[in-house]
Amino acid sequence: MTTTLLDYQTRMLDALRFGNWAAVSSSFAGESDRRSLGFRVYANNWMHALISALGDTFPAVRGALGEAAFVAIAVGYVRANPLARDELLMWYGSSFPDALDAASTVGAPSLADLARLEYAWLEAYHAPEASPLPPAALAALTPAQLVGARVHLHPSLRLRRSDHAVERVWQHYRSGGTRETAPPADGPACLAVFRPFAEVVVVRIPEPVHTALVRLATGTRFGDASLDLGRAEHLEELRALVAAGLFTKIETQPEGGSDQ
Repeated sequence: MTTTLLDYQTRMLDALRFGNWAAVSSSFAGESDRRSLGFRVYANNWMHALISALGDTFPAVRGALGEAAFVAIAVGYVRANPLARDELLMWYGSSFPDALDAASTVGAPSLADLARLEYAWLEAYHAPEASPLPPAALAALTPAQLVGARVHLHPSLRLRRSDHAVERVWQHYRSGGTRETAPPADGPACLAVFRPFAEVVVVRIPEPVHTALVRLATGTRFGDASLDLGRAEHLEELRALVAAGLFTKIETQPEGGSDQ
């Protein structure tokens, strides 16, 4: 039976994932022991590269789990989710948070959301550049113009909601903290992750502001998006985000005009 290139690649990938030298040994010439050693070195390097990529993307999760537990979970993830043919190594692990959710042995329920925050940071870091809108541009609008305006949010913005204060844990490990001194992830958190300038920022925001930003991101006009921002401090929170560079463009319609 003729072996196609796809058949060979599939067998080789499965052999690498599970260290199954016997499945591909007949494809190589030379002394058996030497061939087996070469395969094991290659398989170990392949696994190590993907585990290292996960560790680089999810350093807080690695710190929270400890090295041994993280590697054990990462090995299982790599075997179930090998790098796709057209996938860049820096994006590897997009489904790792879901894998943590499904791993009942992980323990802390906040770990999956912590991983989602870390991947949001990665996405924000590599997002396109955009010039933030000066706060004065909003202040110059009349109330009627502001109500009918559509705003463009910075392309790096990622919004996250969690039942756990994962940003505290994230900041702890980002600052070099240890498992022994890690803060509790008590209480829910809504987070805005974006990179208006050189650095990615992670900002805790009230839930009404989070809701408003979700609406604005879908093109809802400012008046409708901000229906839940009745309290003055919520409006101040939104103004602070504008000042931080969250908005990049604003579209208004003539007063008295209507949507086309």
